[in-house]
Amino acid sequence: EEEKVVEGRGKERESGTVHQEPCEGERGRVAKEGRQRVQKRRNTGDLCAEGSGAKMAKTSENHGADGSTVGAAAPSEAPVVGGAEDYELVEAGNTENTRLYFSKKGYGAINPLHDIPLYVDREKKIFNMIVEIPRWTNAKMELCTKDPLAPIVQDEKKGKKRYVHNVYPYKGYIWNYGCFPQTWEDPTQVHMETGALGDGDPLDVCEVGSKVAHSGEVKPVKVIGVLGMIDEGEMDWKILVIDVRDQMAPYINDVEDLYHVMPGLVHATFSWFRTYKVPDGKALNMFAFREQVQKKEYALEIIEECYHSWRSLVAGKVAHKNHNVLNTTLDFTGKMQISVEEAQNIITQNTSKNATSSSSAEKPSMRRTSSMLDMTDIPPPKFDDTVAEKPMMTIKRYCTQLQRRFPHGSNDLSLLITEIGIAFKCVSAYITDHPHEDLSSLTAFANAQIHASLASTGLC
Repeated sequence: EEEKVVEGRGKERESGTVHQEPCEGERGRVAKEGRQRVQKRRNTGDLCAEGSGAKMAKTSENHGADGSTVGAAAPSEAPVVGGAEDYELVEAGNTENTRLYFSKKGYGAINPLHDIPLYVDREKKIFNMIVEIPRWTNAKMELCTKDPLAPIVQDEKKGKKRYVHNVYPYKGYIWNYGCFPQTWEDPTQVHMETGALGDGDPLDVCEVGSKVAHSGEVKPVKVIGVLGMIDEGEMDWKILVIDVRDQMAPYINDVEDLYHVMPGLVHATFSWFRTYKVPDGKALNMFAFREQVQKKEYALEIIEECYHSWRSLVAGKVAHKNHNVLNTTLDFTGKMQISVEEAQNIITQNTSKNATSSSSAEKPSMRRTSSMLDMTDIPPPKFDDTVAEKPMMTIKRYCTQLQRRFPHGSNDLSLLITEIGIAFKCVSAYITDHPHEDLSSLTAFANAQIHASLASTGLC
């Protein structure tokens, strides 16, 4: 800036515009004014120091193709949010059977599913996500929820490590894949809008940020949307999120933003989940809501529902064979809360047990196997003939059986179940208000309500 000012003065003198040579006092004044202008522009963020690598980005609004505000520019160094750096991994086992346990710095061993809080900031809707499978990898890593303290292990089937196939043109998982802690998809409840039961697992999460995470990393994320996949008749929600520290996070606040900022990602996500089981000999997966990704607000409702289901699970109101609810921080879980020392003993015992089993195990065969062969070699189911009587066929049980046998991709059955549910509520209220009504009157009222509900669906 100083050189430009002095050079300009020199050109003026050469052209004859200025006939008088400036004195030393004037040169000092010009140089001082130039330095002041440079400093002022640096302070306001208009000027970046060349070669210093400093990024002095101004906060500005960015607009999408439709003119709507997308978000603000990210700061050069985003602060660490919500204590995600407070957790560390404790590796146990051996090279063939590695188990990743979780520990909180300054506290000790924890159960990641139960002791890591779901919300980082409930008001700002920022959540903790546990990364199980890093982007571009194939190993099927997951929280082993049926084991004490839920370590991350590689899933196995018939004693063989599981890997997801590469589905052209994708390599492994196309996002950082994991789950939300303190969530649970209740397999005893039918979702009224999809007509499917929960799969009994934590909510699955797909993080679409620019950085490749590592297995066991805890990320603070914000929700973008949700894809309702129906996996073999069970509801398997896929929550789309992005790390709040990611450089693209300010620009992505809902599903519509993904179409502008990351074009093609929504379609790739749907395509991947639809076909990734086909190489194993399974059929295409099906989806609710006519295969559309639902908006952020709906995803937040799903998260809240699964959070309350989780609270019922750890409080002992509901039990599930694949979930061990031992924890070290939840006071309301009674005997299921253990001390940090007891948790550390569990880790130590599992480490020694894995080492013993590894030394005594036979060397695995090096022959090449076919995943299709694994799928066809399934033993027939065994039935217990000692059951005294068949369980009563209730409407809920009947609907559950049909949903497991015939997973659907439309809203027809959901609409039907919703309308019948409304009719049952009306009948229940009527019976409560008329305790002395005779059976014939109650039957007539119930039949009228159910008939009206079925007729309103347009399906019957």
